[in-house]
Amino acid sequence: PNKISFRKKYFKYKKLEYKASKLADYVITISEFEEEFMKSICDENKIITISNIHYPKINKDETLPFEERKDILFIGSTHTPNVDALYYLYNEIMPKVWAGLPDLKVNVIGNVNTEISDINHPNFIFHGFIHSIDDYFKSNKLMIAPLRYGAGVKGKIGQSFEYFLPLVSSSIGTEGMKLNNNENALIEDSPEGFAQSVIRLYLDKELWTKLQNNSEKSLYPFSKEKLKEQISIIGEKK
Repeated sequence: PNKISFRKKYFKYKKLEYKASKLADYVITISEFEEEFMKSICDENKIITISNIHYPKINKDETLPFEERKDILFIGSTHTPNVDALYYLYNEIMPKVWAGLPDLKVNVIGNVNTEISDINHPNFIFHGFIHSIDDYFKSNKLMIAPLRYGAGVKGKIGQSFEYFLPLVSSSIGTEGMKLNNNENALIEDSPEGFAQSVIRLYLDKELWTKLQNNSEKSLYPFSKEKLKEQISIIGEKK
């Protein structure tokens, strides 16, 4: 943190959380990435990873085919990493995408629109909070998550797999999710690479179908079955 007020809070809560992790009977991490980090802080024998829970929300045969879909989807709240990701998307990624796909629209879902007032483009559409987003997952061609910072497992990434919607994300977006580039998703960190991946996935039916077919496999580490396995470890450790 650069601001003095943030720096004070950073050290205050870091001290409290480190102390709590040493006192607690169990430390529950939400990804193996964070599990490895916590092993340097507390006794690794009391660390258990229990992540987000995801499962398919629709049947794959309910999804629209590649040819009948259009546009791309971004989901975000007012959480600062989402605001930063949208400015990054608008200023550095989409101009490169629009150079190749000038009519492509970005559908922005969530109350992140309350934090942004200086983005005004006919192909950048703020829908605000939506009670049911099923139709957006079913009709858009792909989802994007150009996050540049943030912690934990990102629920929006799991959501895309729940609806069999192929994804382009940064490595921060897919952190802790055991995803492989070009197998589960397209993972790119540079604005040029991200833009090219969006164009590639938008036009390449074979690649799009491959990622869609791997959606359920991508969800397995976050399945109810996996959760039961992890919770049972707590009973074994007692």
